[in-house]
Amino acid sequence: MSSKMRNNVTSVFVAICAMALLVFAAYGQELTVKVTRLAGPVQVRVKAQSEWADANLGQVLQPGDALRTLKGGKVQLLFPQNTIVLIKENSVLSVKDLREGGGGKVKTLVGGFLFNLQEALSPGSTFEVETPSALAVVRGTKFGVDVDFDGTSRFTGYDGEFEVTAEGVTVTLGPGEKVSVEPGESPDESEEHEEGWEDAADEAAVPEGISTDELTSAFGALNNRYRHLASRMQSFYDEFMRYESQGDQSRMSFVYYNVQPTMEETEDADEELALLLEQLAAWAESLPEDDEESRGPVDALAEACSAYSAQIHGQYDEIEDLMAAWVPDLDELLDELTGTIESDDPERDIRYGTIDTDNDGVPDVVEYVLTGGTSYDEPLIILINPDDGEEYYFPESESIFFEFEVVGEEYFDGFELHFTAGGLTMVRNFVGTSMDLPIVDIVEGSDSPFADLFLDGEFVDITWFVRGQFNFDSFYEEHEEEYWEWGDDHYDDHYDDHYNGGWYSASGAGRGVSSIIEIDSESRVFSLYYPLGEMVEFDLAVIGPSTVSVGESIRMRVEIGEVATLASWEIIVNYDPSLVEFDRGSKAGLTSGTTLFFGDSGHGQMTISGQAGREGETISGSGAFAEIEFIALEAGLAMFDYGEIHLYTPSGLRIEVIPGGSADVDILGEEF
Repeated sequence: MSSKMRNNVTSVFVAICAMALLVFAAYGQELTVKVTRLAGPVQVRVKAQSEWADANLGQVLQPGDALRTLKGGKVQLLFPQNTIVLIKENSVLSVKDLREGGGGKVKTLVGGFLFNLQEALSPGSTFEVETPSALAVVRGTKFGVDVDFDGTSRFTGYDGEFEVTAEGVTVTLGPGEKVSVEPGESPDESEEHEEGWEDAADEAAVPEGISTDELTSAFGALNNRYRHLASRMQSFYDEFMRYESQGDQSRMSFVYYNVQPTMEETEDADEELALLLEQLAAWAESLPEDDEESRGPVDALAEACSAYSAQIHGQYDEIEDLMAAWVPDLDELLDELTGTIESDDPERDIRYGTIDTDNDGVPDVVEYVLTGGTSYDEPLIILINPDDGEEYYFPESESIFFEFEVVGEEYFDGFELHFTAGGLTMVRNFVGTSMDLPIVDIVEGSDSPFADLFLDGEFVDITWFVRGQFNFDSFYEEHEEEYWEWGDDHYDDHYDDHYNGGWYSASGAGRGVSSIIEIDSESRVFSLYYPLGEMVEFDLAVIGPSTVSVGESIRMRVEIGEVATLASWEIIVNYDPSLVEFDRGSKAGLTSGTTLFFGDSGHGQMTISGQAGREGETISGSGAFAEIEFIALEAGLAMFDYGEIHLYTPSGLRIEVIPGGSADVDILGEEF
């Protein structure tokens, strides 16, 4: 590397580090959460996405984002006002809310967590920790939360006091106290514990520093990002210089507009690089000076990242300098172009005819040909059903009928139905322009991410729209001669003030670009109630007399209350094998159309198992579920109750159960 290039790279390092210090100084004022330490496998899912991605040191989380640690993974998070959260392996946490003064709310789904909020909250602020079974409200303390896979939560106090609420009952915990809460139950009585904060924090602590492998992996991933950004910038730069040599200021303006998102991504990468360079410096100090074998690969990756960053900034600065030579105000130009062109590909936008001056998602040329004007008020995809704000209550409503109309339907290759709720998305392909979609498929389909949103037993708002795949090739081929080369009479009057006139042909160089343009309809919202979060009650009822003689039959009815979306089950009934024996069972009421099996262990437990009829069918409602019959063997009081009860929805989610309703039958001695 030349000395000049080395000096340039060093300058980039210094500039990036200076920028990082500004970021650190301002960070305390932001309502965000920051990953300050991590070890092992840690993943993040941002609000607008459904996929998990590896977490990065320094990564910023916002309300709606979630984080999970896998086996061997640990992470430390920094919340506003210096609240610190340590997360153990096999844990899941989501950020619900962040408020001024350090207040906020998180939800811990499973795993182990330690919270240090001492002197972290402003007066009047509270920090809430929600678990599947309880809610902790904190005003400044050190405490721990452990959540089992069945939702049982354990709260441990180390310093200060905090409140734990479940099922309307609130208990206050202080130092040296702990309490357990099972789902659907109020808190147990608090107990004492002897564990100190230092021991708990030491167990959950994330090791300081960063390993060689972790540092190499982090720089490697960042280097890949920079390489893609540099390649994209090079394409913009080449395109811009070609137009600059031709004196084509209109296209130069479009390229300048299109390059802005790339620069925003580069600035994000620069911030991450600054954090990694700090880690690199600390790591390098811990190594022997002659350890070139460890230092070499990491230094090379860091230098490559800095070189890419320098290339991107250098080319952008040159573009901006050439623009500033004839544009009085670059910010004003960008504001003027906003809505005119909305992608990162100038070859597609400028040459391929996708300029959209009224920002409605439909290219001007398409709008003009299909509607006869460029001020068309209606979208090409027009939603018909369901209406905005429609409410659906399952199981009363079993499906939702979606329908839309299309202007120029012959030019579309297909349509997709897009759903969004709780930051999660799902897509279904349309056949034609209507579809009757079962609600079970929306909530619990094989690729549906929405089931967890319905566990609170409340209506969920789901946003939906239709996206069409408009085939520009077929459109262009049909209308090339009639409309494509418009000339001065059609186009110049409308655009002369801004773009120097002239319609840009899609022929020639632009033909190598993909011809599919995604056109969206308006968005609508419907509300859906799907009772995943409701508790199901069970009862046992004796059919006939509650007093029988030895040798007679005892008939029992299994009854279920307010069940919904039940697809499969396994129910165990306990009995005394010294007094009675199981004889047979039969379907009843709700299970008349199902597959039902009855089994007996011979040791005081009989099992009712089965599933609903065809795939996708479920059972909903209240009433008789099955009838079972026993034979009285000996005199005495025969008691029947439920053992384990397992109920599942179509996607395998567990339905919560309130067992109860044990039954007793008196058996009299044999009559002669």
